[in-house]
Amino acid sequence: MSRAVRGGIWTAVSRILSQVVQFAIFMVAVQVMSPAEFGIFALVWTWSLILSQFAIAGWPEYIMQWSGDSTQPRRVLALAMAGGAFLAGIGIALSYLAPLMIDDPRATPLMQIFAIWIFFASVGGTFAGAMNWEDRLTAAAVATIIGDLANFAVAVWALLQGHGVFALAAGRLVGALFWAGAGLAVVRMAPDFGITRQQAGEILRFTSRIVAVRLLVNIRLYAATLVIGTFLGAAHAGYFRAGQRLVSALGEVLGEPTRVLAWSLFRNTRRSQGPRVDFRERANSFFPVLLTFAIPLFAATAFLAEDITLGLLGEEWLPAAPVVRVLAIAYAVLATSAANEAVLSLAGMVRILPYMVLGNATLGVGITIIAAPHGILATAWAQVASALVIFSINAWMMQRHAAIRWGQVLLRLRAVPVALALSAAVPLIGGQSAALDAVAPLLRAVLLAAGFVVVFYATLLGLDGRLRRLVLQLARRRL
Repeated sequence: MSRAVRGGIWTAVSRILSQVVQFAIFMVAVQVMSPAEFGIFALVWTWSLILSQFAIAGWPEYIMQWSGDSTQPRRVLALAMAGGAFLAGIGIALSYLAPLMIDDPRATPLMQIFAIWIFFASVGGTFAGAMNWEDRLTAAAVATIIGDLANFAVAVWALLQGHGVFALAAGRLVGALFWAGAGLAVVRMAPDFGITRQQAGEILRFTSRIVAVRLLVNIRLYAATLVIGTFLGAAHAGYFRAGQRLVSALGEVLGEPTRVLAWSLFRNTRRSQGPRVDFRERANSFFPVLLTFAIPLFAATAFLAEDITLGLLGEEWLPAAPVVRVLAIAYAVLATSAANEAVLSLAGMVRILPYMVLGNATLGVGITIIAAPHGILATAWAQVASALVIFSINAWMMQRHAAIRWGQVLLRLRAVPVALALSAAVPLIGGQSAALDAVAPLLRAVLLAAGFVVVFYATLLGLDGRLRRLVLQLARRRL
């Protein structure tokens, strides 16, 4: 097993554990917090997350694409620390304006905790980029696991002690502190503050584009929560954010390994090609495998949305179930977008990313604003519409600048619709079975999802000779 694949597996494990941790925290939180209280947390967290992109994004990506010695990454670390401290100060200053947007006295101290979180998240993210640059993906995954476990311990203890929204914020702060500390222990990289204006300018020209991309992506993703909170109130924002959180957990399980592996694998392809950029062959193997995992995952979530919501959150949160069902479609459409940044950056087209994402964000926010007054379900369908357009734009840009032919990628998935149609019978028919009526909703969802997955992959292996040969080759190597 190659080092990159092993690292990718550990990254996937870390993301799965991260989502398990977040789910556990989330499930404790919904037992002790009302939808309105959770909505307040979601609104403050969203504003803080958008602000944090100025301090967090760009540094890891610059290091990951760097091809020289360790001098430049040390300069990047210095800029990350300075930028994180500056943005933390901005966040604290802005926190005093929070009551103008959120009518709750907890908004100001809550935002101040997140402002401090920004600094440690900036440093931790930079160390994660350095570990990726050194091809130490396993170490990066372990550092993430340490941070997540610290988050879990603090958040759950504080929730059970009755600290509400502050428990969730404290957990994230301590988690970021441990993540940064673990990264420092691995890379042992000291910041180089003796950076010249010219050197800083070179770094900032690259990172500013990544910052713009991440900022716009997060605005597009979280605009719905903010807009719903504005039009419909904190409770509806809580329902929508709860549904989005359930689906985004699956998206992050797939998205982070996709992003890390895309940077590693497509970077290796670029090294072997020299100045010529042709990622077609790599894409024809990478994206079909990704979608073979993503499609059944989100499809099962859509079919079983009510049982999942009821089983995990309880009856009080059932209004979030239709949101889960619709957003699962949107996340499936955007499953490949986690690789977009790596592919275009490595193709030498990082300068176009902000313009692409600006168009995507403008479209997404515009559709959301139109839909939000009509309710949370209409807002969820707006995310599907924008996802279809964004996928089309991303695919066209990858084809133009990285020679990726999406027709060839999708042709390799021609057996998926048949497998999907046959496996859909499991939740549709099994869900009506009287034998499962007495089963707890979450257990029923697990059983039906397992059946869905078994039928899907059995059908896919029967119809797709290429996938069948790949599985047999891997099995022989293990033997």
